[in-house]
Amino acid sequence: ARDSAAPASAAGVRAVPSEVRHLLFTTHGRDVDLRIAPLADGFALSGQHLGPDDAGHVALTWLAGSGEPPARVDAALNAMGEFRLEGVRRGTYLLTVLLGDDEIVLPPIDVGPAAERGAP
Repeated sequence: ARDSAAPASAAGVRAVPSEVRHLLFTTHGRDVDLRIAPLADGFALSGQHLGPDDAGHVALTWLAGSGEPPARVDAALNAMGEFRLEGVRRGTYLLTVLLGDDEIVLPPIDVGPAAERGAP
């Protein structure tokens, strides 16, 4: 996985900080491009499934604290394999891409500062 929030590993590389976090995941011959952008009320998660079988949807599941039920929201993939979820609160989530009989579960994703957690 590639994460724009991770420190650059090449010496002399300079980057302008961005409020939009960009992550790229590669698994089983498929790529998932994900962007996390702050909104006035929470965050927007938008992205694109890059690979065969663009028809499907994504499920974003909040990993609740002990004793709290997980919360899940779904979004359809458009004809270009793109999706968008708005109003996502700070917390740790699992993003699952569902394509026919295939299910791609990405590693846990932290949205917002780790010190503040909330439900979607």
